[in-house]
Amino acid sequence: MKILDFQKSKHIILSLLYIIIITLIYRLFILQNVNNTIVKFKNVEHFKNDKIIENDKIIEYDIIYSYTCHENIDSFLDTLKNLFYFNKSQKILVIINSNDIMYNELNNKINTDGLKNIKLYPYPSTKKMYTYDILNAHIQNFSYCIDNNIKSKYFILLASNCLFHKPISMLYIENLNNAKFNKSREQPIIENNNNNNNNNNTLINIQTNYDVWHWPAFFKNKKILDICVNNNINKNDFIGNQHEGFILEYEIMNKIKDFLINNNIKNNIENETIFEEILPITLYKVYTGKLPAYCCKVFWNLPNFTPTLEDINNEELPCFKRVERNYNNDVRKSIRERCNNYNS
Repeated sequence: MKILDFQKSKHIILSLLYIIIITLIYRLFILQNVNNTIVKFKNVEHFKNDKIIENDKIIEYDIIYSYTCHENIDSFLDTLKNLFYFNKSQKILVIINSNDIMYNELNNKINTDGLKNIKLYPYPSTKKMYTYDILNAHIQNFSYCIDNNIKSKYFILLASNCLFHKPISMLYIENLNNAKFNKSREQPIIENNNNNNNNNNTLINIQTNYDVWHWPAFFKNKKILDICVNNNINKNDFIGNQHEGFILEYEIMNKIKDFLINNNIKNNIENETIFEEILPITLYKVYTGKLPAYCCKVFWNLPNFTPTLEDINNEELPCFKRVERNYNNDVRKSIRERCNNYNS
């Protein structure tokens, strides 16, 4: 009887041990799979706000250049090669907001040619001049950087008909940005109170005469004006100027982006105009207490704002506008040949 009880107890103990071992093995198997999944998501990618963030780390650059583009691929690739050639001394990233056709062409070119430090905003769209579209594109570009943990010291707005003709460096930008008059030359900022500016030496073409320029169109946006007043931005705070070559500290650009998005500016528009040449410049002045600095010269006094090679060679700022969006344009060709076709 004792033998039978012992055998029965032994059988029960062995059964329990078997169950425990199987349970442990199963739990180890599950844990290993969970760990593998965690490692995969940590080391490969995960999604944040529908954007891919690699390795969940901050990617830092000296400058992020924000472009809008819609013209032919050869012309814009020439613009990009020009940009990288004259930005050799700093780490830069280019973020491009294009239309559908250019998006597909650029995407193919970037992939096939292995172009680096170039990002395409993933939702291409058509932009109309004299609307919120241009400013919205730059805000989208910056938001893409925020969502993807891409940071920089400076965020610079450019257009595809801007071109560099001399090198630009971080030291140059910091000197430019911190200079007494926010410019490389010791010349005071000229406020333009006329509709046309006939002074070729103007370093910054500030528009403050609210009876001319695009001000009448802008001030029809009563909802936006009310939003601004509610944020302690009054009518006499508004200034207007070009957006091309506008140098913004990353943190200030982030505040501008937050203001425009949080206040739903896009959906409060009552009358379209060139918002990109009013709102970011005004907000920059409000947030920093200073006028903006620029690295790009727009030749306001010339026909179609288009300089000759002589005009360009005499210009101190490293970038200029306008240049024709044509690969075979004489100005493009001259700068390209002078720089050995942008080969290092």
